[in-house]
Amino acid sequence: MAKGKAILERIPGQFRAALLDQNEQVVEFHVEYDTDQSVVGGVYFGRIRAFHPALNVAFVDIGQNRDGFLEIRDVFSKGKKVLGNNIRNHLTVGQSIFVCVTRDPVAEKGPKLTMQISLSSRFLVYFPEGEGIKFSKKFKNKEDKQRLTQEIITIMNIGEGVVIRSAAKNVTKNEVYKELISLRDKWRRAQAKNIERKCPFAVIKPAQIEYKLLEVWVHSGIDHIALGGDLAAFDTTLLAHKFFDIKIHREFKICDLFAIYNLKEQLEMALAPCVQLPNGARIFISETPALIAIDVDSGSGQSNGVSSFSLEVNLEAAKAIYQAVRLRGLSGLIVVDFLDMQNQDQYKKVLSCVKKLFSNDQLNTFVGGFTRMGAFEMTRQRIGPSLIENLTKPCDLCGDGGALGQSRAKAFDLVRGLASQIRTTINGPEAIAAPDVKRALQNSARPAFKALERQLGRKLSVETSTEKQPGTFEVLH
Repeated sequence: MAKGKAILERIPGQFRAALLDQNEQVVEFHVEYDTDQSVVGGVYFGRIRAFHPALNVAFVDIGQNRDGFLEIRDVFSKGKKVLGNNIRNHLTVGQSIFVCVTRDPVAEKGPKLTMQISLSSRFLVYFPEGEGIKFSKKFKNKEDKQRLTQEIITIMNIGEGVVIRSAAKNVTKNEVYKELISLRDKWRRAQAKNIERKCPFAVIKPAQIEYKLLEVWVHSGIDHIALGGDLAAFDTTLLAHKFFDIKIHREFKICDLFAIYNLKEQLEMALAPCVQLPNGARIFISETPALIAIDVDSGSGQSNGVSSFSLEVNLEAAKAIYQAVRLRGLSGLIVVDFLDMQNQDQYKKVLSCVKKLFSNDQLNTFVGGFTRMGAFEMTRQRIGPSLIENLTKPCDLCGDGGALGQSRAKAFDLVRGLASQIRTTINGPEAIAAPDVKRALQNSARPAFKALERQLGRKLSVETSTEKQPGTFEVLH
């Protein structure tokens, strides 16, 4: 029986990945640029630069482009959250501290920090200063929990903590112990670095995104991994010991894996503001700096039972919302305007449906439910920009929330388009691009463009045309 597929490709300057289910439908899209690589999970030895009294936060220099910010609730001492409501009672300007990044920079905000250090592995999340044994929310089996607790508690030191991940369900005590020892040694070596180097610096660099994704995806039931470009030589044995039943497809040249696996149409749909439901209803998704607004519209939907019409539409919409949130990487405050329903029982059914769906989410999600005004509210952990933030920019020419292709993203698409061309004779330009795309090709996408020239063994010519709409190009086959 077919399982899911993981598609990952990296060309100089950009990384893309997609997770497909058994029906070839995309469940997750991810895009990351080399200039904006995620620092989530990285541990830094930073220095407190200033405080913001009104916000009760400390700004910490961790050696990045922007200072990180540390809230009072994320200040820990010897593994325990500090008491009190003034951050300046616990920290001072110029003080050096260990911090871990929990969220990437967003808009004008720098990376979010915590003093509760955690190190992750395949089976464990290790807290050098923690308290006891906890389990991932996806770990459901009580008997396995009891067994692992009894086994692991015998190898734990006083003053440290772990979270057992769901991947550890069937592992032996010895396998867990090896990981625990490895994480302890990693932290011990990291602490020793602050004697040798000047603050600030990265104590433990964050894992690259392909490692993070495959660590999760390989345990979610995939039987096919496609690796392209710079990732073609990726050593999958570094991640898991059960790769014998997973087919690995490698494309060592720059190419367009998304086109090869027919994902382009699904990617375009993931950027559309409207999602059409099978029953004729629709949901409209609007991303703003403050929140994600989702409106459920009955559209042309019809139902045999008038009293249950709104409930049917809302339940179908709940499934589509879960898929869209995960697919688009939506996070923060999410407000949904469901259709009005007949009674409290129907509202409870929708709430129960949403909670059940998001219980499978990899990110921490709090489902608040319906407010007194009838809006449905929930919050989802934010660790980085959404898909639309990475691939599009607001349109200055229209006032209805339209979007133009982001120049940087389109420049990388142009490189892939050039890699796929079939011209055998050189006569004129290889492609024609709008001025903004040409500029991005000469800047952000220049390393990829030059790598493609080396791959083809010849120079490539891209002509600029002011007649082209911003964010567009044409490859001349």
